[in-house]
Amino acid sequence: MRIRKLAALAAAAAVALAACSSPESAESGTEADTGAVTVTTSPDRETNEEVPTETDAPETEAPETETPETEASAEETAETEAEESSSEAESAVGETDGFGWTEAGYPGVYRLRYDASLFGCDAEDSMLHLGYQGPLETESSIPAYVTVQVMDMGVDDLVNGLVLQSGDDGTTVAEGAIGADSVPTKVVQQTQEIDGTTQIQMFFVVGAGEKSVLIEVSSYAGAGEILDSAIETILGTFELIQ
Repeated sequence: MRIRKLAALAAAAAVALAACSSPESAESGTEADTGAVTVTTSPDRETNEEVPTETDAPETEAPETETPETEASAEETAETEAEESSSEAESAVGETDGFGWTEAGYPGVYRLRYDASLFGCDAEDSMLHLGYQGPLETESSIPAYVTVQVMDMGVDDLVNGLVLQSGDDGTTVAEGAIGADSVPTKVVQQTQEIDGTTQIQMFFVVGAGEKSVLIEVSSYAGAGEILDSAIETILGTFELIQ
């Protein structure tokens, strides 16, 4: 906008200079109309300038220079809202209360609570990983954890995929319930021997509208009552929030 005003003033000054130096204008006292600025020359070479009217070119072009800024501002606002929406659609971890319990979950799908003194938490996108860090009665290389993930597929398809992936005749599928509200779930259980220790893997598949919530529990025989109790508590606090 400032560049256009300077250009208009420069053009007006050029016309005024030409009019003042012209012998014919000086003698006749005629007027030269530039469109934006009217320059009047008199025999004594005095020059008067009139303020541009609303129909003059410089002011009518002003909105055009502001339009890109308005569009850019709208785009920035849209990007900000998209980022906020994206950040909300991730696994979330709340504050730990005075008893060491922390609430975690996925916005609009589920929530649960875990003992923050026994589990480390890693939340990323649609997955929540709770790794056990508490005492064990028997040490093993087998990891103990609870992982919760929101999946874009139905319960039956997910269960069939888990069974095929295991490739083990010892895999079992059963109907069950989970959480304080006894949410219906299908349970896929697998067991295998690793370095003389029996690993126990359980998959709880819960329907959540068009999605499914997959809860994977990994433990092993002889890990101890503290781990078993902590896992049971996590499963007992699970609830859908649709």
